[in-house]
Amino acid sequence: MQATAKEFIIALDEGTTNAKAVVLDSRGKVIVKFSQPLAIQTPRDGWVEQSGEALVTASLAVIASAVAHVGAENVAALAISNQRETAIGWYRDSGEPINAAITWQCTRSAAFCDTLRHDRQEQHIKRATGLPIAPLFSASKMRWLLDATVDGHLRAERGEICLGTIDSWLLWNLTAGEAFCCDYSNASRTQLLNLHRGEWDDEMLALFGIPRAARQAASKPPTAPALRSWPRSNRRSAISTRWRPPSPGTMATSWCGAWKGIFPTPAMLSPGWRTAPD
Repeated sequence: MQATAKEFIIALDEGTTNAKAVVLDSRGKVIVKFSQPLAIQTPRDGWVEQSGEALVTASLAVIASAVAHVGAENVAALAISNQRETAIGWYRDSGEPINAAITWQCTRSAAFCDTLRHDRQEQHIKRATGLPIAPLFSASKMRWLLDATVDGHLRAERGEICLGTIDSWLLWNLTAGEAFCCDYSNASRTQLLNLHRGEWDDEMLALFGIPRAARQAASKPPTAPALRSWPRSNRRSAISTRWRPPSPGTMATSWCGAWKGIFPTPAMLSPGWRTAPD
C-alpha cells in the first residue's frame, strides 16, 4: 500500500475471545482489520484461565499481518486495548509465565474475598480504591498466583517475579523487557491503586499480600515506550524471539483497559505528536 511516511497507527485489541489489529490512517479512518481467535480453559468449576503465551502469540500475529499490509516503514505507532482485570505473573529473568493468566471471569479467589468481608475490610478497600470486594478484580488473583508458586511470595519480594495486567504483559514482550508499565485505566481495576493519590496503595498491597517489588509503575500513555526486538543472545522471552518492531523508533503511545484504547488519542493524529525519546 502506498502511503506517506509514518501515516498509519496499528490499534491492538487483545480481548478474551480474540486478538484484533485495526489499522487507522492519519485521519482516523479504518483501513483494514485482522483477527485471531483465543481459547479459554476451565480446569475446575468457576476457574477460567488462558495461556499467557497464546495471548502474546496471537497479538504478534495480528500485528504482523497489519504491518505487512501497510509496510513497516509507514507505521507510526501502536495503541493497545486489553481485557482488564485478567492477571498474570512471570519471571523477570526469563520472561516465562509462572502460571496461566487468570481471566476476569475466574472466581478461584472467592474464598479469600470472603475472608476479607468477614474481617470487615470492604469499606476500607472501597475508600482507597473505589471498588467492592470481588474475585473479579486483579489483586486477589495476583495473590493466588503467588500462593500457587513455589516460594512465590519470597521471590516476588526479591523482585524476581513480575505481576501485571495484560497491558503490562504485552508491553513487556513488545519492548524486550524494557517497559514494565500499567496504564491508569487498568491499574484502577486491580484493587491496588489509591484513586485519591493515583499510586499503588501500601495498605492494599499489604492486605492482598502483593510485594511492591513485583508491581510496576502506574503510567499515563504519553510515556510512550519504544517497541524493541529481543537481542539474539537474550532468552528472557522465548515467546517473542521472532518479534521485530515495525521500524526503529515506533512507540506504544496509547494503551487502555477494555475497548476504549482501540482509538488513537487526538494528540496521536496531530503533527509532531511523537516526541517521546526512544
